[in-house]
Amino acid sequence: MEIPAQVRPLRAHELVDAGFALARRVLPRTVVPMLLVITPLAVALWLTQSAFLNVETDPFTGAVDESLDALFGVVILLVQLLALGAAALVCMPACLESYTETPAQRWSANLALLARRAPAAILVGIVAVLFVGPLGMAGAVLGTYVGGIVTVFAVALLGGVGVVIGFVLIFGTFAMLSTFFVAALPTLFVERCSGTAAVARSFRLGGSRFLAFTGALLVLFAVAIVAWLALQGAVLTLLATQSIESAAIQSALSVLVGVLATMLIGPAVAGVCTAMYFDARVRKEGLDLLWALQEPA
Repeated sequence: MEIPAQVRPLRAHELVDAGFALARRVLPRTVVPMLLVITPLAVALWLTQSAFLNVETDPFTGAVDESLDALFGVVILLVQLLALGAAALVCMPACLESYTETPAQRWSANLALLARRAPAAILVGIVAVLFVGPLGMAGAVLGTYVGGIVTVFAVALLGGVGVVIGFVLIFGTFAMLSTFFVAALPTLFVERCSGTAAVARSFRLGGSRFLAFTGALLVLFAVAIVAWLALQGAVLTLLATQSIESAAIQSALSVLVGVLATMLIGPAVAGVCTAMYFDARVRKEGLDLLWALQEPA
């Protein structure tokens, strides 16, 4: 007799399928709380972009200030990561309820729970950025270098292979490092532990399913990139067809793309992390979900 998927270790594609299924189920009831959390960040980002547009060029030569350009890029990245993390955090209680088939709470009750767990979640995010960021950037540099070499010096077919190699090295590094943090947020809510304890536990759970989790995260990264590029392409098409030249409107549309992408990707991240958390506990600890899901943490 085949073992139900919820009570056996999932394969990489099953983890992604389960995560996306959770995202589809919780999206309708998480739109409002996500907007409440993301909108202030989006407004701050738009104001930052507007300020940058006014100071990015030298008033005498018209040249772009490269230092400000780099600083602005870092600020944009951090705000986008913060918004994505906030969206995933907002969706986490709903994903846990959906996965465990427990009665759904009102989104206002979930926001109250989020407020109590927010300090621990912020600590988890800081540790993850400090751990994944430097090592991930090293992998990105290596991936760009190797992929570029293969692309430049190989024939057309191998040039495509070079792009694939570069992608795998760049995002594979981030995926491998992120594997150790995917269970941290579910741990915070299910086991009600501190931020440091959640990180330590996530390292143990993530390491137990390293290859499967890395593969699932690579797929998640690829889907997120495609979704963002599709939205960005739609905006660029709109700008081209409507001949919109206002920098303020272009900036607002860019922020809107970020908000829409975050609201699509955030639930998927929460869903995949939820599936990974329970999958790791099934494999590492022999968790019997049919019993455990009926008991409060």
